[in-house]
Amino acid sequence: LTVANHGKNASVSTTASVYDGDPSAGGMLIGTVNIGPIKQGDSFSTVLDWNVMGYAGSRAIYGMVDPSNSVAEFDETNNTSTTAITVPDVTLTVLMAETSYSSGEEVLIDSYITNLNPTVTYTGVQVVTSIVDSIGAEVFRDTKTAELLPMSMVNSFARWDTSGQPLGTYAVILSLVYNQQIIAGTMLNLSLINTV
Repeated sequence: LTVANHGKNASVSTTASVYDGDPSAGGMLIGTVNIGPIKQGDSFSTVLDWNVMGYAGSRAIYGMVDPSNSVAEFDETNNTSTTAITVPDVTLTVLMAETSYSSGEEVLIDSYITNLNPTVTYTGVQVVTSIVDSIGAEVFRDTKTAELLPMSMVNSFARWDTSGQPLGTYAVILSLVYNQQIIAGTMLNLSLINTV
């Protein structure tokens, strides 16, 4: 959230509110932040967290500065902004303890799959973990099956025994496959190093 002062003087303290949907038509308040005085020509930026569980799909996000009209302004028409976003149905988060491992060490790849949709159950989702070397050859693959109930999160993991693998950089690719289509994916790198 960024608020700018385009006026001729410093602004006084106020608030900014963010809504899911048009507030004049019943939009839901996501949150409100306090905004201190802003010098003429300056701006103030902050982050507002929003738990999007249950809000999958297209959303119209509205921002309103000084929603109670408590600040006297030369131009009151520039206090509202809107932007369109899409909240995905499913998200995939991957955690690994390190980015570098000793050759021969076991690598635990921990993934969290979240169904943000309030009504859809995803049955038979495949969690595919693939590791490829620097020339693109797959050296490891693990596939697990999960059921994603509406507004829920499941944990899946894969263990890669790096014994016999050459030192170097590898890509860890995770994909969620549903009805033979990838619905979410992510990639990160890790290195096998010599620790002697």
